[in-house]
Amino acid sequence: MIGRALAVGKRAILSLPCGLGVLALPLLVEVRVEGPRPHGPCVLAVTHSGGPDPLYVARAVGSWRTPALFSIDPRYPFLRPFYRALWRFEIREGEKEFNRRTLRAAVEHLQKGGQIMVFADGPDFRRGTLKPGAAVLARRAGVPVVPIGLENAHILPPQGEELALGPLFFHVVRSLRRKGWICVHFGAAVFPDPSLPERADVDRMMRLLERSFDRYHRRFVGLPGPVWPSTQREGG
Repeated sequence: MIGRALAVGKRAILSLPCGLGVLALPLLVEVRVEGPRPHGPCVLAVTHSGGPDPLYVARAVGSWRTPALFSIDPRYPFLRPFYRALWRFEIREGEKEFNRRTLRAAVEHLQKGGQIMVFADGPDFRRGTLKPGAAVLARRAGVPVVPIGLENAHILPPQGEELALGPLFFHVVRSLRRKGWICVHFGAAVFPDPSLPERADVDRMMRLLERSFDRYHRRFVGLPGPVWPSTQREGG
Protein backbone atom coordinates (compact mmCIF):
# COMPACT_ATOMS: atom_id res chain seq x y z
CA MET A 1 0.00 0.00 0.00
CA ILE A 2 2.79 2.40 0.97
CA GLY A 3 4.82 1.37 -2.08
CA ARG A 4 1.87 2.07 -4.36
CA ALA A 5 1.32 5.48 -2.77
CA LEU A 6 5.00 6.33 -3.24
CA ALA A 7 4.85 5.27 -6.89
CA VAL A 8 1.78 7.45 -7.48
CA GLY A 9 3.50 10.37 -5.77
CA LYS A 10 6.63 9.90 -7.86
CA ARG A 11 4.58 9.88 -11.08
CA ALA A 12 2.77 13.03 -9.99
CA ILE A 13 6.03 14.86 -9.30
CA LEU A 14 7.64 13.74 -12.56
CA SER A 15 4.53 14.64 -14.59
CA LEU A 16 4.30 18.11 -13.05
CA PRO A 17 6.31 19.71 -15.92
CA CYS A 18 3.66 18.54 -18.41
CA GLY A 19 0.85 20.13 -16.40
CA LEU A 20 2.84 23.34 -16.11
CA GLY A 21 3.56 23.19 -19.83
CA VAL A 22 -0.15 22.93 -20.68
CA LEU A 23 -0.90 25.85 -18.36
CA ALA A 24 1.97 27.97 -19.73
CA LEU A 25 1.34 27.15 -23.40
CA PRO A 26 -1.14 30.05 -23.93
CA LEU A 27 1.65 32.45 -22.95
CA LEU A 28 3.57 31.32 -26.03
CA VAL A 29 0.93 30.39 -28.57
CA GLU A 30 -2.85 30.31 -28.97
CA VAL A 31 -4.21 26.78 -29.44
CA ARG A 32 -7.27 26.78 -31.69
CA VAL A 33 -9.57 23.84 -32.36
CA GLU A 34 -11.30 22.79 -35.58
CA GLY A 35 -13.79 19.92 -35.62
CA PRO A 36 -15.60 18.13 -32.80
CA ARG A 37 -13.46 17.25 -29.78
CA PRO A 38 -13.43 13.48 -29.22
CA HIS A 39 -15.14 12.19 -26.10
CA GLY A 40 -14.81 8.78 -24.53
CA PRO A 41 -12.15 6.15 -25.25
CA CYS A 42 -10.29 6.52 -28.54
CA VAL A 43 -6.87 6.54 -30.16
CA LEU A 44 -5.73 10.03 -31.13
CA ALA A 45 -3.59 9.61 -34.26
CA VAL A 46 -1.59 12.84 -34.45
CA THR A 47 0.55 14.19 -37.27
CA HIS A 48 4.05 14.99 -36.03
CA SER A 49 5.31 18.57 -36.30
CA GLY A 50 8.56 18.53 -34.33
CA GLY A 51 7.15 20.87 -31.67
CA PRO A 52 5.47 20.15 -28.31
CA ASP A 53 2.68 18.28 -30.10
CA PRO A 54 1.39 16.38 -27.02
CA LEU A 55 0.82 19.72 -25.26
CA TYR A 56 -1.22 21.07 -28.20
CA VAL A 57 -3.43 17.99 -28.21
CA ALA A 58 -3.81 17.87 -24.42
CA ARG A 59 -4.84 21.52 -24.45
CA ALA A 60 -7.30 20.92 -27.29
CA VAL A 61 -9.01 17.97 -25.59
CA GLY A 62 -9.15 19.79 -22.27
CA SER A 63 -6.70 17.59 -20.39
CA TRP A 64 -3.49 18.44 -18.56
CA ARG A 65 -1.99 15.10 -19.58
CA THR A 66 -3.02 12.59 -22.25
CA PRO A 67 -1.09 9.28 -22.32
CA ALA A 68 0.79 8.39 -25.49
CA LEU A 69 2.95 5.78 -27.12
CA PHE A 70 6.47 7.20 -27.02
CA SER A 71 10.08 6.31 -27.68
CA ILE A 72 13.23 7.84 -26.19
CA ASP A 73 15.86 9.64 -28.23
CA PRO A 74 18.99 7.57 -27.46
CA ARG A 75 20.92 10.82 -26.94
CA TYR A 76 18.79 11.63 -23.88
CA PRO A 77 18.18 8.47 -21.81
CA PHE A 78 17.85 10.62 -18.66
CA LEU A 79 14.45 11.78 -19.97
CA ARG A 80 12.94 8.29 -19.65
CA PRO A 81 11.49 8.72 -16.10
CA PHE A 82 9.81 11.99 -17.11
CA TYR A 83 8.43 10.55 -20.34
CA ARG A 84 7.07 7.49 -18.52
CA ALA A 85 5.35 9.69 -15.94
CA LEU A 86 3.90 11.92 -18.67
CA TRP A 87 2.93 9.46 -21.40
CA ARG A 88 3.21 6.02 -19.76
CA PHE A 89 3.48 3.72 -22.80
CA GLU A 90 7.06 3.29 -24.04
CA ILE A 91 7.99 1.55 -27.29
CA ARG A 92 11.59 0.36 -27.76
CA GLU A 93 13.30 -0.37 -31.06
CA GLY A 94 13.85 -4.10 -31.53
CA GLU A 95 12.42 -5.19 -28.13
CA LYS A 96 9.39 -7.22 -29.22
CA GLU A 97 8.39 -8.67 -25.86
CA PHE A 98 8.67 -5.32 -24.10
CA ASN A 99 6.55 -3.74 -26.83
CA ARG A 100 3.90 -6.48 -26.56
CA ARG A 101 3.56 -5.73 -22.85
CA THR A 102 3.28 -2.02 -23.62
CA LEU A 103 0.53 -2.62 -26.18
CA ARG A 104 -1.40 -4.86 -23.77
CA ALA A 105 -1.25 -2.15 -21.10
CA ALA A 106 -2.35 0.49 -23.63
CA VAL A 107 -5.31 -1.65 -24.73
CA GLU A 108 -6.37 -2.05 -21.08
CA HIS A 109 -6.19 1.73 -20.63
CA LEU A 110 -8.48 2.24 -23.63
CA GLN A 111 -10.91 -0.43 -22.48
CA LYS A 112 -11.19 1.38 -19.14
CA GLY A 113 -12.32 4.54 -20.95
CA GLY A 114 -9.01 6.32 -21.57
CA GLN A 115 -7.53 8.05 -24.60
CA ILE A 116 -4.04 7.54 -26.05
CA MET A 117 -2.04 9.63 -28.50
CA VAL A 118 -0.12 7.84 -31.23
CA PHE A 119 2.21 9.61 -33.67
CA ALA A 120 1.65 7.27 -36.58
CA ASP A 121 4.18 8.96 -38.86
CA GLY A 122 6.97 8.52 -36.30
CA PRO A 123 9.41 11.12 -35.01
CA ASP A 124 10.08 12.58 -38.46
CA PHE A 125 7.20 12.95 -40.95
CA ARG A 126 9.75 13.34 -43.78
CA ARG A 127 10.46 9.59 -43.64
CA GLY A 128 7.09 9.07 -45.27
CA THR A 129 5.94 5.75 -43.75
CA LEU A 130 3.04 5.17 -41.36
CA LYS A 131 3.29 2.73 -38.43
CA PRO A 132 0.30 0.46 -37.61
CA GLY A 133 0.18 1.06 -33.83
CA ALA A 134 -2.85 3.37 -33.88
CA ALA A 135 -5.02 0.89 -35.77
CA VAL A 136 -3.76 -2.13 -33.80
CA LEU A 137 -4.69 -0.47 -30.50
CA ALA A 138 -8.09 0.63 -31.81
CA ARG A 139 -8.89 -2.82 -33.15
CA ARG A 140 -7.88 -4.70 -29.99
CA ALA A 141 -9.61 -2.25 -27.65
CA GLY A 142 -12.72 -1.87 -29.82
CA VAL A 143 -12.46 1.93 -29.96
CA PRO A 144 -12.20 4.43 -32.84
CA VAL A 145 -9.14 6.17 -34.23
CA VAL A 146 -9.42 9.97 -34.57
CA PRO A 147 -6.98 11.51 -37.10
CA ILE A 148 -5.54 14.83 -35.91
CA GLY A 149 -3.75 17.42 -38.02
CA LEU A 150 -1.68 20.30 -36.64
CA GLU A 151 -1.93 23.52 -38.65
CA ASN A 152 0.82 26.18 -38.50
CA ALA A 153 2.77 23.86 -36.21
CA HIS A 154 5.83 22.77 -38.24
CA ILE A 155 8.74 24.69 -36.78
CA LEU A 156 11.83 22.58 -37.48
CA PRO A 157 13.90 22.70 -40.67
CA PRO A 158 15.24 19.42 -42.11
CA GLN A 159 17.56 17.77 -39.57
CA GLY A 160 16.28 20.24 -36.97
CA GLU A 161 15.80 17.48 -34.42
CA GLU A 162 19.53 16.85 -34.56
CA LEU A 163 19.99 20.03 -32.53
CA ALA A 164 21.20 19.59 -28.96
CA LEU A 165 18.46 19.67 -26.32
CA GLY A 166 19.13 23.23 -25.09
CA PRO A 167 19.28 24.94 -28.52
CA LEU A 168 16.27 22.86 -29.63
CA PHE A 169 14.20 24.06 -26.66
CA PHE A 170 14.97 27.74 -27.28
CA HIS A 171 14.36 27.34 -31.02
CA VAL A 172 10.90 25.88 -30.29
CA VAL A 173 10.03 28.68 -27.82
CA ARG A 174 11.12 31.43 -30.24
CA SER A 175 9.29 29.81 -33.15
CA LEU A 176 6.04 29.45 -31.21
CA ARG A 177 6.11 33.09 -30.13
CA ARG A 178 6.59 34.15 -33.75
CA LYS A 179 3.76 31.95 -35.01
CA GLY A 180 1.23 33.14 -32.47
CA TRP A 181 -1.26 30.30 -33.01
CA ILE A 182 -1.56 26.57 -33.65
CA CYS A 183 -4.76 24.87 -34.80
CA VAL A 184 -5.60 21.29 -33.81
CA HIS A 185 -7.89 19.71 -36.44
CA PHE A 186 -9.98 16.74 -35.33
CA GLY A 187 -11.01 14.53 -38.25
CA ALA A 188 -13.77 11.96 -38.68
CA ALA A 189 -13.37 8.92 -36.43
CA VAL A 190 -12.40 5.59 -38.03
CA PHE A 191 -14.08 2.62 -36.32
CA PRO A 192 -12.84 -0.96 -36.25
CA ASP A 193 -14.88 -3.61 -38.04
CA PRO A 194 -15.04 -6.76 -35.87
CA SER A 195 -16.42 -8.78 -38.79
CA LEU A 196 -12.98 -8.64 -40.45
CA PRO A 197 -9.84 -10.53 -39.41
CA GLU A 198 -7.49 -8.29 -37.44
CA ARG A 199 -4.84 -7.97 -40.17
CA ALA A 200 -7.41 -6.97 -42.79
CA ASP A 201 -9.11 -4.52 -40.43
CA VAL A 202 -5.83 -2.87 -39.43
CA ASP A 203 -4.95 -2.51 -43.11
CA ARG A 204 -8.36 -0.94 -43.83
CA MET A 205 -8.08 1.55 -40.97
CA MET A 206 -4.52 2.48 -41.89
CA ARG A 207 -5.54 3.19 -45.49
CA LEU A 208 -8.23 5.57 -44.21
CA LEU A 209 -5.74 7.16 -41.83
CA GLU A 210 -3.29 7.53 -44.71
CA ARG A 211 -5.86 9.58 -46.65
CA SER A 212 -6.50 11.87 -43.69
CA PHE A 213 -2.79 12.40 -43.06
CA ASP A 214 -2.19 13.09 -46.75
CA ARG A 215 -4.86 15.82 -46.70
CA TYR A 216 -3.37 17.34 -43.56
CA HIS A 217 0.18 17.31 -44.92
CA ARG A 218 -0.73 18.77 -48.31
CA ARG A 219 -2.85 21.47 -46.70
CA PHE A 220 -0.60 22.41 -43.77
CA VAL A 221 2.92 21.53 -44.96
CA GLY A 222 2.67 21.55 -48.74
CA LEU A 223 4.09 18.03 -49.01
CA PRO A 224 2.59 14.59 -49.71
CA GLY A 225 1.62 12.73 -46.57
CA PRO A 226 3.21 9.56 -45.19
CA VAL A 227 2.30 6.30 -46.92
CA TRP A 228 0.92 3.08 -45.45
CA PRO A 229 3.33 0.39 -46.77
CA SER A 230 0.64 -1.90 -48.26
CA THR A 231 -0.56 1.01 -50.40
CA GLN A 232 3.01 1.70 -51.43
CA ARG A 233 3.52 -1.93 -52.51
CA GLU A 234 0.41 -1.76 -54.66
CA GLY A 235 1.50 1.48 -56.27
CA GLY A 236 -1.32 3.50 -54.68
